Amino acid sequence: MIILKKMTRLRPQLVRVSLAFALATCLTSAWSSGDLQQTEPAVLSQMSQSLSLGRESSVQNGASGFPQFSAETCCQLCPQASDIRSYPSGFLSSFKVLVQGRDGWLFRSEDDLRMNFGADAEGLRLLREFRQTLNARGVELVLVMQPPRGLMQAHKLPQNTPVPYNAKVAESSYAAALEQIRSTGVIVPELEKLPAQEAEDDYFFRGDHHWTPSGSRRTAQVVADRIRSMSAYADLPKKKFVTERDGLLAKRGTMQKAARLICGFGASDQYVPRYVTTPAESSSSSALFDEEVAPKVTLVGTSNSEPAYNFGGFISEYLEADVLNVANAGGGMDGAMLSYLPSEEFQTNPPRVLIWEIETYHNLSDPDFYRQAIPLVHNGCQSSPAVIQNDVTLRKGRNEVLFNSGVRLLRGDRHFLDLKLTGNVPEEIEAVVWYTDGNKDQIKLEKADFGTGDGRFVLNLRQGGDWGEQTFLSLDLVNHFPAPVAVASAQAQPSTDAAAPLRVDAKLCSKSSAHANMAGRAQ
Repeated sequence: MIILKKMTRLRPQLVRVSLAFALATCLTSAWSSGDLQQTEPAVLSQMSQSLSLGRESSVQNGASGFPQFSAETCCQLCPQASDIRSYPSGFLSSFKVLVQGRDGWLFRSEDDLRMNFGADAEGLRLLREFRQTLNARGVELVLVMQPPRGLMQAHKLPQNTPVPYNAKVAESSYAAALEQIRSTGVIVPELEKLPAQEAEDDYFFRGDHHWTPSGSRRTAQVVADRIRSMSAYADLPKKKFVTERDGLLAKRGTMQKAARLICGFGASDQYVPRYVTTPAESSSSSALFDEEVAPKVTLVGTSNSEPAYNFGGFISEYLEADVLNVANAGGGMDGAMLSYLPSEEFQTNPPRVLIWEIETYHNLSDPDFYRQAIPLVHNGCQSSPAVIQNDVTLRKGRNEVLFNSGVRLLRGDRHFLDLKLTGNVPEEIEAVVWYTDGNKDQIKLEKADFGTGDGRFVLNLRQGGDWGEQTFLSLDLVNHFPAPVAVASAQAQPSTDAAAPLRVDAKLCSKSSAHANMAGRAQ
């Protein structure tokens, strides 16, 4: 969208004439269609005055009499956009605080203009343990931590940002963070080289936090190059793929939406080439009868790994190997991973290479993620013996679910919980783990964001500090939501899960000796 503004200095004649005629044509068309006839008189007067002023200016400047106008990008962020109070909970909370860049670009000060990246010491320890647990099942973990927007599009930042930002500092910190992660044994492609590469196309959309297909392709090339150098690459079934352009991808960005909600102006879509990757045609007709081979590469990612950006497709092309894409849009760093690990695909046929795509602002030190992911690699209590087990109906309020009646020595670092909720599963439920010394660990279990999404929650008991040495005593589940009352109706169907009582099959299981020893080495 553009607005026309009276020029303050002369422009090339062709531009002046084109803009003048474009405006005159629009006005004529609008009047004939009746749209302009309904325009407020004050607006019409202002438009007429602008034309008159432009003509007068041209005459005064010795031009041929044509009105003169300049074209400016619309629209700049309003003052409210810099106010933290404009970003309450919900959608807008993820965009604080919007920063106006050059040429219509938008940035988020908290996520895009960071200068410190990586995980703390405990986060690195947990990441190492996660990698070791996957290795025990023959899986190599490849971490793709997308370069930050502020670094990749630094040339689009304003001269002075509302928050201090130094691209050189951010670049150094990002490279150091990737090196830190490599120290855990996790495979990390050389993504730190991307900011220095020259490219004609933008890595990100100008008003959206996702990468463009061009940015996706550049990243996929680096990822594939690193996987090709791994010993596991020899184990991958080879298959040729071809990528072709498939029209245009329209993107009305998330940041543009946030700007519209705060400032009230709209923005046009950005159009970029769309790509699709498909298997290359086989030269042999016998291939039609070949047995289908399950992919040995799985992509677990965020919305950046959605088909629209073709990240998985580009990797398939460059690797010459099939890629199973289980990305979860809106699932953040953990959503897709926590859904994939307990799945039949992973448990019966684990991949040789597991690609984990995340963004730099995700918290790699989040202990709640590792508490779930590590025991899920072996599918929780499906592969470990239950020490305590109970199946009960949950009432509203506090429910004691598990109790160590014999006060056995059940150390926290050697045991984990596996809970299966059925019936009317609430959006969240609180778990309270008690220990024999009186300490307790309170955990909020969220159906959508914390767990597998189907009412199952698998998590290690708390570790770190002296927590692992404490003895488990009991588990309480606090249900804040009463079961809904079934309403009788002539059209009502027989009882459904929505009206069923909330039940839990709760187990406390011991880690395998191999897993326990692995955790000890990780510490």
